[in-house]
Amino acid sequence: VTLSLTVEQIPVYRFSFTGQYVVATDSAPGATTLTAWQQPKVATNANTTAFSLHSFGAKLTELSIDLANADVQRPVIGAATEVFITDRKPAGSVTVDASTMADKNWFSIVEAATLGALAITHGPAANQVQINATKVQLTQPRYGEREGVMTVQMGLILVPTAGNDEIEIVIL
Repeated sequence: VTLSLTVEQIPVYRFSFTGQYVVATDSAPGATTLTAWQQPKVATNANTTAFSLHSFGAKLTELSIDLANADVQRPVIGAATEVFITDRKPAGSVTVDASTMADKNWFSIVEAATLGALAITHGPAANQVQINATKVQLTQPRYGEREGVMTVQMGLILVPTAGNDEIEIVIL
């Protein structure tokens, strides 16, 4: 799954599935209940708050995080074929407005391979999603431009502290 948050767009999760082939059959569709459906909120300054990267309140343009699960179908003799998740290497990218070097020197952070936190909250009160990653390494910084304003785009590597805790998705 990849989560994507871009300014002035609805944040989304993009799923990719691996499964086993089963012959299709006819069946009746299930009942649909949409009474609890919430209208999605676009990523704006009003709807998306508290973005922080390496202890700096950067002006975010785009954030993408891929959980990067490595899955394999494993056929064996004497048992059914199974699908296993054998590894994961969460990574992504971030684009922020360029700051002065005195405010935040992204290039020296990358050069030193410094780990720092990433945090962002999206949605109205009582219907929020919070993304936390406590150890993020920034990679490959490069300047760009959005609407005539200089930006910095960087790669992200999410590093675990103990086991599988590279990222935390909290529903508030």
